[in-house]
Amino acid sequence: MNNNQEAKSYGVSNLRATSLTIRDKNLTRIPEFVFKMTELTKLDLSYNRIESIPDKIGALKNLKNLTMISNALKSLPRSIGSLTKLELLSLDDNELTTLPSSMDKLDTMRTMSMSDNKLTSIPALPPKLTMLLLNYNNLTSVPEAITKNRTLEFLGLNDNKLTSLPESIGGVKSLESLRLANNKLSRLPERIGDLTELRTLNIDGNPLTSIPESMKNLSKKLYIEYGGQYYKLPAFLKKYKPKATRTNAVRINNTTNIFNNSVMEARLSNVAPNKRAFINTKSNVKNNGTLRRIYNINGLIGALSGKKSVTLHGGNFTANKITLLKNVPFTVNKSAYLRNIREQLVNTSTNNMPRAINAIKNQLPTNVNKNDVNRMAKNAARIKVRNTNATNRNRVMNALRAKGLLTNEDMKKN
Repeated sequence: MNNNQEAKSYGVSNLRATSLTIRDKNLTRIPEFVFKMTELTKLDLSYNRIESIPDKIGALKNLKNLTMISNALKSLPRSIGSLTKLELLSLDDNELTTLPSSMDKLDTMRTMSMSDNKLTSIPALPPKLTMLLLNYNNLTSVPEAITKNRTLEFLGLNDNKLTSLPESIGGVKSLESLRLANNKLSRLPERIGDLTELRTLNIDGNPLTSIPESMKNLSKKLYIEYGGQYYKLPAFLKKYKPKATRTNAVRINNTTNIFNNSVMEARLSNVAPNKRAFINTKSNVKNNGTLRRIYNINGLIGALSGKKSVTLHGGNFTANKITLLKNVPFTVNKSAYLRNIREQLVNTSTNNMPRAINAIKNQLPTNVNKNDVNRMAKNAARIKVRNTNATNRNRVMNALRAKGLLTNEDMKKN
């Protein structure tokens, strides 16, 4: 049977048609004549039993709408990335486990619906998607391809197996609707407060143990579905208001151990202020309120991934024991701290000294002030001059003066 004869058997008389619908015909493959219909802009082959899409689909260069709901697709061909005019792809109720990396070539794609599949990974997505539906899949984490998107407005992740959301979800600032119902989320990321365009948030059916303080930054027009009820943001926060940490309840000093997002020992400056967290247990808080350890919150969340509790540094903790540090007093041995600042600045290049000084001032302990830092900076500048050989001394002095680190009077003293 040639292409024309096959086409006529499906009631198609014109191979130059722009739209073709063949639904509920028990097809196990895409008929050959379809790939000759190069003028097609819309193709609907839903409710059949098609198991694969051949590479020849790439010949349909004009295709804007491809719908194959309720088939038996297990994978997509790489050539789908050749459909550079595609705007809508609807493949709900298939058996897809992943998507090809060529998806990132579909610049015109705006809507993609992949609900009710078996997706466990998504290596790439069209870069300008505005709607993405991935409900009823097997995702255990939010794919990085989603968090890199900057155009998504509607994201559906209901009924997956998510145990956590990455902080990077806060980068998708265009989101207006986020559906996360019926997952395994025990907490929401602190950066969810960055999603100021959100108007609907469905977190129903999750075992949440805490709500991030940053949610107060979301729009007052936001509707939240949780616990089988709908709330406006103010009412939701009133009912599930996060527990505030008293500013005098805990403190940090130079005996507190610091751990980064890999739970490796680090300096306090290696953990951004908005990432500092502690495990609120007796084993981590001394009787005088000093913390034994603080962590990058991402490290704690990573340690808990897929688990109800974790033993870390000799203590057992759950998600509801993680508390972000907010205005927690940080005290040190002042003399030792200032000596370290001076040593650090002496070993910093002249050009980088102002930036290093500002960085120090932005995270000072409560018992050290900016004037203390200025004094150490001046001492460091004088030491730099003294340590410089006679040939280069004037050049170094002039450079430090230009940076505002030495005055003419200071130069006379040297």
